[in-house]
Amino acid sequence: MADHVKRRQISETVEGSLDRHGPTVVNHLMETGEKAFRERNYDLANAYTTVALSLDPTNLDVLMRRVLILEKLALYKEAYDEARHMINLAPTDARGYLRAGRVLLAQEDKTHEAYSLFHSALAKVPTTDSRYPLLEIYRKRSSPQSRTFVSHLPYEVTRFIFRMLPLASLVQCTRVSKAWRQFTIHCPDLWRTIDLRDYPSQKRLPRNALAQCLGRAVDPHATKSNGVRELWVGNKMTMYDVVDLLVAKDCKHLSVLYMSDSDLTNRTWTRMMIKDVCVNIAHLFLSHTDISIVDVMICGGSLPNLTQLVLDGCSFGYAFSKNVKRFDLSGAEFITPSQYTTPTLPATPFPKLQILGLSSVHDMSIFALLWLLYRCPTLTMLRTMHTSLTLTRIMVAVARYCPALTYLEYSPVRLHPPVAFEPHQLPLMANMRTLRFHTEQDDAVLHTILDQCHGTLQQLSATVNDANLLHLASLNPRHLETLEIPLSPGVTERGLCALIKAAPALTLLDVSYNADAVTDTVMHALSTLRGLKIVRLFNCVKVSGAALLACVQASPTLRTLGLYQCPLDRPALLALINALSPDGIIECPHDIVLRKRTDPDAIVDAMQLDMDMEVVDEEPQQQPTVAVEPAVPLVPDLQDILRKDDLWSVYI
Repeated sequence: MADHVKRRQISETVEGSLDRHGPTVVNHLMETGEKAFRERNYDLANAYTTVALSLDPTNLDVLMRRVLILEKLALYKEAYDEARHMINLAPTDARGYLRAGRVLLAQEDKTHEAYSLFHSALAKVPTTDSRYPLLEIYRKRSSPQSRTFVSHLPYEVTRFIFRMLPLASLVQCTRVSKAWRQFTIHCPDLWRTIDLRDYPSQKRLPRNALAQCLGRAVDPHATKSNGVRELWVGNKMTMYDVVDLLVAKDCKHLSVLYMSDSDLTNRTWTRMMIKDVCVNIAHLFLSHTDISIVDVMICGGSLPNLTQLVLDGCSFGYAFSKNVKRFDLSGAEFITPSQYTTPTLPATPFPKLQILGLSSVHDMSIFALLWLLYRCPTLTMLRTMHTSLTLTRIMVAVARYCPALTYLEYSPVRLHPPVAFEPHQLPLMANMRTLRFHTEQDDAVLHTILDQCHGTLQQLSATVNDANLLHLASLNPRHLETLEIPLSPGVTERGLCALIKAAPALTLLDVSYNADAVTDTVMHALSTLRGLKIVRLFNCVKVSGAALLACVQASPTLRTLGLYQCPLDRPALLALINALSPDGIIECPHDIVLRKRTDPDAIVDAMQLDMDMEVVDEEPQQQPTVAVEPAVPLVPDLQDILRKDDLWSVYI
């Protein structure tokens, strides 16, 4: 038999088979395409649907699925053409109108056309159609009268409004309306910062929800750095799932990572380092996790851009050799963790590290601290709260290995016997600007520290006595701007006046709860300062209203005056308000803030103050330009900073 005859017979057999089994083949292709669609493999689903449509071009079910797939592929023109073909095949079927309208709604500039399409469809589709109510719903959604502020405001203004919401509220906004959803899920800037700590405490964020948030932070049209920038997780998710998603989404532009109070282990940490997820991280929070500080330092090569590292509540996990000199603590380069299997350790694992938090590290010995500081030569800020080390050793260590240090915060876990400095043991610290000591220190130790730092010292927060203030005043601290000495029982009027006269650059003074030391004489000394901005006098009962008024009138730059538990009557408070600058505030009991209103017609006839204040039974006098307003934050961004982390507000 000739070949052409055999081919003709085979072709006739195949065509007959398709004629007999065509519906079965089409159904199989549709099921396979739906499976690929559920797996989000839209290209494969489109291929199966196209073959099924070639076998049955008038099948509305196949056409409806093809329009949906083309819409997912963002092929809106082809999808609309297929939907119009459905309308031509069945003018009284609602499915064609619904698909065509959804394609138009997916395009921002086609809302009016979608409304016209749904409006005309209601006149053609019979009311007995089961999808007729859907047409009415979509007509209302596309109506010009139902447009929200998202459609009216500029893009930058709308984005600013949504960026002020926490993550839980932002996720809820995606379910309000189609307009809100289209804007929120297609605005990557809204998802660049993911903070799960505001998520309800009784719930854990599902893995797929975090995956969606990470995916929405990616801008497909961006040419520079893309994806999520800040991820604040905490204990709201399992760290294994978080690291798995960071690796899967290739989040290499992450700059802030908060994993404190979580189940982070050395194994999960090692996996994250191997995958190079943290290449661009600048701020890393690992407080109160099971990870070893030594393992973090070993992985420093994977964190070349790290500038802030918080390891509060962690542990070293290793003992250290003791090959250092006792006088100046030299020889830190020879200290090694015992029983550590890695033969070589990086000399400077973090070449850009500037901020380090080591609070509540209870197994930190002086040798462990030296091993750490030796590898952080660029350190500028160190926080060692609740430590078992003495202040003397810490000061000698940072002076030798961190000469660029500008900020030091210290408090011991328990009171130690004073350990005085040996002669010439503490070198000059020419860059130190901020000292914060939360417990009372020995006079000799504190005087030695002030001798080496007074030339550049700008901020001092400590529990001091009169001898400390007189010693600091004798050093002539010309650059001192902030002095916070609340609850210092050893301070007297003499020491305060001497220091105020020796520090002309003082802008902030907090002498709260020093009732015996703060008197009218101190207020008279404060009136000589021309740059004073903030004064807090909580529970300073010996200050009179006349002295306060004279100080306020002599300080034109004063913005904040704290008077909690001060026995002042209403006329004195009104006089202080009038004497303050227009943007000045007075902090009163129970967070009441008295402000001066710029409206010249505003008049106060009554004031509700706390019972701690003495109220004089006099007829209320008419006082112009005064009003009582609720408390407002002193700094606009303060609430946002404090919402993230206490350490963040301290360090940055």
